[in-house]
Amino acid sequence: MSPNELIVHATHHKMGTVWFQSVLRDVAAELGLTYSYAESFDSDVPPGTDIFLQAHSRLEWDKLPAHRGTHMVRDLRDVAVSGYHYHLWTEEEWANIALVERQLDMFFGDEPRPGNPLTYKELLNSLSPTEGLIVELRRLTYVSSELRAWDFENPSFLELRYEDVITEPDTWLPRIFAWYGFTGEEHTTATGIARSRHIDRRHTPTSGTHVRSGKPRQWVDSFGPEHDAEAKRIFGDVLVKMGYETDTGWTSG
Repeated sequence: MSPNELIVHATHHKMGTVWFQSVLRDVAAELGLTYSYAESFDSDVPPGTDIFLQAHSRLEWDKLPAHRGTHMVRDLRDVAVSGYHYHLWTEEEWANIALVERQLDMFFGDEPRPGNPLTYKELLNSLSPTEGLIVELRRLTYVSSELRAWDFENPSFLELRYEDVITEPDTWLPRIFAWYGFTGEEHTTATGIARSRHIDRRHTPTSGTHVRSGKPRQWVDSFGPEHDAEAKRIFGDVLVKMGYETDTGWTSG
């Protein structure tokens, strides 16, 4: 298969990025396509790419060739809960280097802050779960900015909710690959690969795995009033824009 248009998957931190990275990489390998992944904020598509995943949804639209894309979002409150638990143990490099002053400013503002240089992982482990989750919410400021900038009405992109694809894979995975332009045996092959990478085909997740349960609305059991207030301050409007809330009057209680 050689797709007529570039296939683009745009996502954000903790919104199925690792999941779709494995899906699209393996689909490309099976069907003889070229897959490229931009983990950083790089938005350039390497020449000859058939399938491109941009992990921060930062695309240079004027440089993109004809394309067909998907954009996956997730309730930012669940992103915070998932991220908090993951970052307590992650070995990712960025979370294991000393925080700089501007990062501490974002996390603490005028509030008391740790005196010694800490990594992000050390910082979370030094705080109570209540305090750590507030820091994780504040870390999502850049993700909420990415989502504010995204055009949810772009006709070239199929909008996806992580929660929908996780809970209804047999509906959404075939639809996704049909949207990309896969037909016949290739559509069956691509959908089968995606289905085999679904979270329900994996072992029961533990605290030392990248993916926990993937269950929607975990935030309801994890948030207190202080988390409600902080989430509304940082990305309350974004939750409305994405359709997770109709207004900012929600509470976890």
